[in-house]
Amino acid sequence: MAKVADLDGIVQPAPGLLTFNPIIETQYNDTDPALHAELIAGHIPTAILAFTTPVQKPLWQDPGFDGGRRVCVRTLRDQTFPPAAQEMFMANCGVGWNVVEVDAGHRAFVAKPEEVGRCIVRAAESLYSTQRNCALVRMNRLDGREEVYYSS
Repeated sequence: MAKVADLDGIVQPAPGLLTFNPIIETQYNDTDPALHAELIAGHIPTAILAFTTPVQKPLWQDPGFDGGRRVCVRTLRDQTFPPAAQEMFMANCGVGWNVVEVDAGHRAFVAKPEEVGRCIVRAAESLYSTQRNCALVRMNRLDGREEVYYSS
């Protein structure tokens, strides 16, 4: 098995951390070029332990999420976790998913926040129409306002 530092496109900016290179093309490939300097400056590397620590039982396997209560936002232009890899993940994780698609890259919430928000709201509305209990959904808008959607 390859070490994280040996993988193409992975750099270690500091001990115990990793990020992708080139960062714009892999993480922010469809964002407004006017934002690139700010996105690069604010990008936080990932802890290598996230990729090297044995995985405990993931929350999505909890039976409480059965019956259509799992949602995956599939990002169609993702250069970090391409659609084929997303499909493989969903097929091999042992549970069913409600899939919503966004024509965006890995950081869809930066490139297309309104579209991602609409997907989340549609998924919540769909869940509410089939379930008696629905989770609270909070969305932070780019203008700093928070929108809250909930069921009673």
